[in-house]
Amino acid sequence: MAAFTNEEYADIMMAYGRTDGNAREARRIYEKRFPNRRLLSRSTFQNTYRRLRETSNVQNNETRGVVVRHNVRFHEQILRLFEEDGTRSIRNVASLLEISI
Repeated sequence: MAAFTNEEYADIMMAYGRTDGNAREARRIYEKRFPNRRLLSRSTFQNTYRRLRETSNVQNNETRGVVVRHNVRFHEQILRLFEEDGTRSIRNVASLLEISI
């Protein structure tokens, strides 16, 4: 399976967060918002979220190629900000957390 770009992973997580973890609804929202992107399965949303929670990284181990330090609290904070307000932009969240994008 080909890896997604960081932008695609961010959009996948935003759609999944907006639906409170409903993969079927997240898929519908994602397809409506990004009609020219590849068609995703429901498991793509579920697996991406699971990897983020378990490894602090959305990339598959095969595609990642580097060891990443786990910072689950930080990623949970990012997700919480998007869950609080699904209209937030990535730039807004980065600004709130004082990180660069």
